[in-house]
Amino acid sequence: MQNNDPLTTQRAIIPKVADELRAAGFDDAEEIGRGGFGVVYRCTEISLDRTVAVKILTTDFDEIDRARFLREQRAMAQLTAHPNIVGVLQAGVTEGGLPYLVMPYHSHGSLESQIRQRGALPVAAGLRLGVKIARAGNRASGGHRASRRETGEHPVDRLR
Repeated sequence: MQNNDPLTTQRAIIPKVADELRAAGFDDAEEIGRGGFGVVYRCTEISLDRTVAVKILTTDFDEIDRARFLREQRAMAQLTAHPNIVGVLQAGVTEGGLPYLVMPYHSHGSLESQIRQRGALPVAAGLRLGVKIARAGNRASGGHRASRRETGEHPVDRLR
């Protein structure tokens, strides 16, 4: 039987990480992506029986990396209400000391996976996406506050 999920990867999950996630309340872990210093797993949150994405810091890390990961958690939590930024549902540390971040799982996959499967975006779709990314980046950087105070409008609104 063929798996039609575009996020299925060929990477095997490390058993220790699966055990760590299970102990933290997440089952059926399957790796779906890798970032700068973390790995993202699709899991079932046992207590609520829902599918979530769990980003976990699994590589060797020092205190600087750990602090950076925790800053990312706090920053994302502050941006949860933005429509173009993935929200944070929970953050924690496993019994074995692995920091993790729980986010909603989006089955449509990453932009990278969509482009790899379908090719380049049409110009209009690329422009719409660029505006969304600019809004999200502006919100994440805090630039929206100063710009609105000075001009009364959002700087990205000028792109419309």
